[in-house]
Amino acid sequence: MEEKMMKFMDQLEHDATDELLELIEPEAMAQGMSEGLDQSAIRRIKDKTFMKAGLQPPASPKLRRGPSKLLSQKMPLLAAGVLLFLALSLMNFDVVIAAVNRFFSFIPGYGIVENQAGANEGDAILYVADSLPSVENQEARLSLQNAIAGKDNITVLFEVEWKNLTEEDLLAKKQAEWERLQKEDRLQQPEVSLYAGEQQYKDFMGSTGGGSRKESSTFTYQVAATDIGKDIVYRLEHGGLGLSLEFTLKDVATFERLTDIGATDVHHDIAITAVPEFAGNQVTVELYPLNKSNYQIQSFSKEWDRGYGGQDLSLLTSTGPKSYTLPESFMGPNTKFTFALGPEDRDLVLDIPFILVQSSEYKDIKLPVPAEGERLTVNRKVEFADCTMTIVDVEVENEAFGGERALVMNLRYDNKAPDKIMSGTGFMRLSSMGRPAGGGYSMEPDENGIITKVAFALEKGDGRSLRLRVMNPAYYFTAPYRLHLGR
Repeated sequence: MEEKMMKFMDQLEHDATDELLELIEPEAMAQGMSEGLDQSAIRRIKDKTFMKAGLQPPASPKLRRGPSKLLSQKMPLLAAGVLLFLALSLMNFDVVIAAVNRFFSFIPGYGIVENQAGANEGDAILYVADSLPSVENQEARLSLQNAIAGKDNITVLFEVEWKNLTEEDLLAKKQAEWERLQKEDRLQQPEVSLYAGEQQYKDFMGSTGGGSRKESSTFTYQVAATDIGKDIVYRLEHGGLGLSLEFTLKDVATFERLTDIGATDVHHDIAITAVPEFAGNQVTVELYPLNKSNYQIQSFSKEWDRGYGGQDLSLLTSTGPKSYTLPESFMGPNTKFTFALGPEDRDLVLDIPFILVQSSEYKDIKLPVPAEGERLTVNRKVEFADCTMTIVDVEVENEAFGGERALVMNLRYDNKAPDKIMSGTGFMRLSSMGRPAGGGYSMEPDENGIITKVAFALEKGDGRSLRLRVMNPAYYFTAPYRLHLGR
């Protein structure tokens, strides 16, 4: 430890001492100190550091002056040493080291990628699309959303917007896709190729999702390292549409701090950065999460009319809150929100009162199946990391699940933190051998969006007990994110 510290101190100049102080606060939040350090705490650490080293604390960054000529050349190192010992009282040494070795790659429309010295270079993002062209014909419009190049692969993000299709046409199209899926038991592979110069790449891995008129796709192609570079012209060719577009690559933009990319807030090891785009009388805000928690983000806003306490994401302005509209197509949690603005709207703050997250935990349980008309008190506790869910009682109802017979469970939750509120879990039937065997169920939320009743469909062969896997607990993280967008 001492050898590492001395080596690190030897690398610090006087100005680096102050810069390290500026990095401690966001790093502390990113490493699990959920509330971070307020500015007064940062200032106290800074003042004590300089005073203990015999230096005058700078009044402000704008008035900072160089060290006095009377000071020894070793004084900056002494200041750095005091700083490190003060910082070590708040976090471990490796965190401080990480603060000066980390930077972030920002890929618009895709995400923020954390890069750190010593990381596997094979996983690094090298280039992104230099421009975002679109082409169209009478049938559809093909638009490039971005392209991301690594050492030996290129991921292409693109959108297809169907034109001149009636609702009947769209319904028939979806019906044909569904019938083909049932018949062939697999999705039809779209004819989308990536060309690097004259070299064609046809095989890819990826996914497509969207609404009625728009589909967003993310396809990754394995590409020879010699076919990745800024001097190569690439062509994305959509055979099914008879459309193709060309693009080149450029260096990915990197930043030292998340706040250099956009307004950022951090809670529970999840940072959210907001990047606004103003156009005419509206603003579209795209969210870029950097998630270091053990949970997957499911939503930033209310879904299916479910949101904790009836709240929802909104844009706070000088004239009052604004509600959002969603894009027609997106995959995974929606990250893009559009708000209409008036000429008087100022002081814009994106207010995210909660996020919905989900863990991969699961517990296997066995429940009794009572006779019809009988309700059994079971008080079966299911322990998860942040909540204990209790199945209070069970009964059998004939019309509980789409007119089918079902085991109805009433639920209660004992949350272990006031701002981590369990909203519910998933359920799956287990075979007598303990293997997952599917099963359908319905859920009933209360006024806060918390699932308090579940009806699990019973089958003819079910006897007096039912084995279930209780899985993927979901939580409302209710520490609010408030992101100041300016204007």
